[in-house]
Amino acid sequence: MPGTVNIARRNLLRGRPLAAVDPAHLPEHFFLRIDDRCLAKGNIVCQACGDACDERAIRFKPRLGAAAIPAVEHVLCTGCGECESICPRGAISLEARESAHG
Repeated sequence: MPGTVNIARRNLLRGRPLAAVDPAHLPEHFFLRIDDRCLAKGNIVCQACGDACDERAIRFKPRLGAAAIPAVEHVLCTGCGECESICPRGAISLEARESAHG
């Protein structure tokens, strides 16, 4: 429906403002970045971001003898920020595409 904003139940119950999840408030082209502080990249099993993602935009690539690594399906990501707020190491950020690659 035009003009409506989908808000995750988690965000609604936590009282997050709509601006935090409204795609109109995001840069036109954003990029979800998971940096090297990620526990999984340090071989510690953690899938908190994937569990928090209602859109299933974060998947985990298995590795033999090591923790699975998160991978972002950018076409599925809505920019809600739920994964960013749940990450225990603060390894996830939502950035404008230009700053993410430049």
